[in-house]
Amino acid sequence: MNLDFIKCYSEYLFKVGYQEADKFKNSKIPNILYKYFPCSENRINSLSRQELWLAQHENFNDPNEFKFMYIDKDKFENARLDRNLRILSPFYDDNIFRVEYQDAKKVMEKAKKIVSVSCFTTDPQNDYFWTNYANNHNGFCIKYNINKKDNFYPVIYTDEKLEISDILKTIIVGFKKIIQDEDNLMKEFGRSQNIINYDLLTYTSFLYFNYCCKNLKWEKEDEYRLVFPHSKIQSSKGKLIPYDTLDINANKIFIGNNCSDENKKKLIEISKDLDIKYDFA
Repeated sequence: MNLDFIKCYSEYLFKVGYQEADKFKNSKIPNILYKYFPCSENRINSLSRQELWLAQHENFNDPNEFKFMYIDKDKFENARLDRNLRILSPFYDDNIFRVEYQDAKKVMEKAKKIVSVSCFTTDPQNDYFWTNYANNHNGFCIKYNINKKDNFYPVIYTDEKLEISDILKTIIVGFKKIIQDEDNLMKEFGRSQNIINYDLLTYTSFLYFNYCCKNLKWEKEDEYRLVFPHSKIQSSKGKLIPYDTLDINANKIFIGNNCSDENKKKLIEISKDLDIKYDFA
């Protein structure tokens, strides 16, 4: 995908709402995606347990990853809040609407640590992937059914960057407002409430594209990403998550032609245990 996709997505997102934007996004996600693996013991075992490893952003090889969006200091200091927040300013403490540039930068960095990511593609017979991601055909490739597409995003290939001061300031102020609202409910009624702010969902869903953009030179990879949000900051390199939680299931195993006899046997046994097909590639 290219920047035109983000422009269309933004039109839906900011003019209609995140639910319609997600419908548009999900319509572009294939029902079947593929992922390549080396034949390590961990990878084979996770397949057997029907779990998928999702990585933190620090573990991506490309130093340009997760840098599509940025904030400019001068622009941030003059950033304009969403209208729905501006009209509420007389009813809230001024501190809620005060956000420092350095604090905003920290928020952007911490936001990367509350998601884990896994990469997929559309081609199970790609020599480049078999060479680079499946250890020169010594590994395997899994065909996945994508049963629910909400956490999947197409990768956008571009050499451009996107300045997001207005969006980021709105997100930070919005969350500060929610915290104060929760505190007020606790003081008044002795209980809190999980407040859903649909405007914030609109903006935060847009931020996920920061984790799904790569340089144009990688365009032929035709990549899609699973972006999985966590409830708190992750300190590990990644996390194994059950297929059921991710709403995916393995459909077929492609075994690399150079795979060892021992690993071929293991993968064939797994295919029988999971009642799925296998083939050699």
